[in-house]
Amino acid sequence: MPNYFNIPTLLLVLLCAAVMHDNNAARAFQPNPTPAVPTKTHQATALHYVSSESVPGVTKQIRRKPIIEELSSLDELQFFLQDDDRLTVIKFFADWCKQCKRLEMHYNKMASKLGDGIIARQKVQGDVRFAQVRYSNNIKTMLGDLRILQVPTMQVYYGDRKLWSVSGETNTKSLHAELNRLQQLSNEELETFAEQQDDGLLADAIEDARYDYSFLNEEW
Repeated sequence: MPNYFNIPTLLLVLLCAAVMHDNNAARAFQPNPTPAVPTKTHQATALHYVSSESVPGVTKQIRRKPIIEELSSLDELQFFLQDDDRLTVIKFFADWCKQCKRLEMHYNKMASKLGDGIIARQKVQGDVRFAQVRYSNNIKTMLGDLRILQVPTMQVYYGDRKLWSVSGETNTKSLHAELNRLQQLSNEELETFAEQQDDGLLADAIEDARYDYSFLNEEW
């Protein structure tokens, strides 16, 4: 058999085989390397805003549904006025009145900004209270006693005393100006102004309604 390898060459081959075997065994016990994370390209994302009504505790300036009390008698008017010490606006109107319909949008808008209202199913108190009296045959006597000679008529009260009145207007510009002026006064100044301005018509109407004077018209 021919001798292809001499002794030094054979030893060198065996040494190389042993080194390769050790390297393979070492790699077998090493953990898998962490894969490289590819670079991510960032793109603009549209924002989706959530209404404040659906997030508890979040407050936001949103339009409130106004609370405008409907009054249909002298007793209801009296109790409503005496029930609170805030400024109160009363609107007298009729369904058939075109000027009243033009005023309605402005009146409701003012009530939504300044008056009591509903936001997210919760009642929110405003700085001013708003109410309205609808013309009907049942309240002709009351309207006559209060000298409501024209519709629409708007009046401002502090308690049960009248501070201001205007008739025939189809917007709330003069009402807004008057409320701004009155809100600058202190409670003591409002009391003094109310005593000076009140014409006593409501107090007289309440007093007359308390007693029945119809017997004076009966024939003896």
